[in-house]
Amino acid sequence: MPEIELQVHLAERMTMPKIHIEVELTENGFYRNGCVEEFFTEPMAVQDVHRYNAHYQAETRSWDVTKLDQDLAVSHTKWTESTLELTSVSQAPQKTLLILMESPHNDEYTYLDAEGAEVRIPVVGDRALAVGRIAQARPVRPANGQTGAHMDKWLETVLQAVDWPETASFRVIVGNPIQFQTSLHAIHGGTLSKKPFAQLRDRVWMALWGVDEIQSDFHGRLTAYNPDLILNGCTSVPKSLVDEALRAQYGGNSESPWCYRVAHPYAWFTPGNRRLTRLTLD
Repeated sequence: MPEIELQVHLAERMTMPKIHIEVELTENGFYRNGCVEEFFTEPMAVQDVHRYNAHYQAETRSWDVTKLDQDLAVSHTKWTESTLELTSVSQAPQKTLLILMESPHNDEYTYLDAEGAEVRIPVVGDRALAVGRIAQARPVRPANGQTGAHMDKWLETVLQAVDWPETASFRVIVGNPIQFQTSLHAIHGGTLSKKPFAQLRDRVWMALWGVDEIQSDFHGRLTAYNPDLILNGCTSVPKSLVDEALRAQYGGNSESPWCYRVAHPYAWFTPGNRRLTRLTLD
């Protein structure tokens, strides 16, 4: 049975603190002791994107979703010593639907070795050998793998449960409350289908969520996007904490967005996981 030890602590206190991680993993005879400095810094952040347009027709009570030819950047976050710069998109003429997942994982990054050649971590096989070659990780985009494929296929179906009060067009933004790889996949190569690695992801996620600057960044993006509709598609442990953050942001506001809980988009291939539950904000 894999054993996991995790320590997360803050080093120099900055607007975005440096976070030092020590992790020991044992899986099927594979042992790795990773110590990663500055793992959670701006170059590792997977930025949110505008990926779809959605149109609700009130007369027929139906949704139509169109995927853009390419993702559009919706914000730029820049951690500095003094301030968080955030480009607002709230002045755009259409409404905004925000889909939240907890944090990026494997497919959301491109891995390079010391010579700049791409490194692929295999689903099966010698993951330790591949991980050992990684010298750099570059963010790509959120929901870049199977999660994105399921979103492409099932988002329109999921939205049919939302009876919006009027005909409207929505910009659909896809992103993560925490924009860093909390699974630490680049360190160990383990799969989230195995409980110890899923638990590790949750523990790192919660540790980062306890950093004021992380939550401030999330609330800043909510303010900038000014969403009319939010789908909280985080996995089980982060989902309730994101629910609390949404209540803190919008509770008591008569013009608050409609918020729904839904399973993580990766699981939308099962009909029961495409059901929406309205989140009360008060």
